Amino acid sequence: ITSDRGLCGGIHTAVVKKVEQELDRPDQKLAKVICVGQKSEELLAKSYKSNILFTVFKIGKNNPTFLEASKIFNECNYAEFIACQIYYNRMVTKGTSEVDWISIYNTDFLLTVANIASLEEVEEENMRSYIEFSTVSLLFFAMLENTLCEHSARMIAMDAASKNVKSLNEKSSLEYNRKRQFKITSDLIDIISGSQVITEK
Repeated sequence: ITSDRGLCGGIHTAVVKKVEQELDRPDQKLAKVICVGQKSEELLAKSYKSNILFTVFKIGKNNPTFLEASKIFNECNYAEFIACQIYYNRMVTKGTSEVDWISIYNTDFLLTVANIASLEEVEEENMRSYIEFSTVSLLFFAMLENTLCEHSARMIAMDAASKNVKSLNEKSSLEYNRKRQFKITSDLIDIISGSQVITEK
């Protein structure tokens, strides 16, 4: 999970590096990746383009909604899978985040497990609705947490940029004042020297 927006430090790169580590494992060579956000696709496409199943765009302009998470989950259902992992940034402290993941499973697979566990008293349709709602909720949580980390990282990056601009402005002003003073002093010396020459004559 990333977004379409940048200027937030290494937030997107951290998630993509973790996914790349997983794809480099021998048992994950044929694994497929669903990129939520354009940034993850841009970074992964360099070396793992064949692993990308599809990309969800227009993420990050506004805060994520449960409806967006539902639509992403519905698209994922068209892909045949038993289990997958959601990689996202999790807030640790203010301004600090780390990559975390949540495992989710195919609805039919979980229904089979429920039947094995002798949960026949629960109607299958109710169980299916509960599983799907829980899965979408986990995806929505990951999207919200990632957005929080992204906003925090962007705020820190912009604050650092503002401080750099202020420092650069101070240095430029100092340099300008030095050159201006040098020019004024040079002009005064020329005027005084000229006046002395005229007086002597």
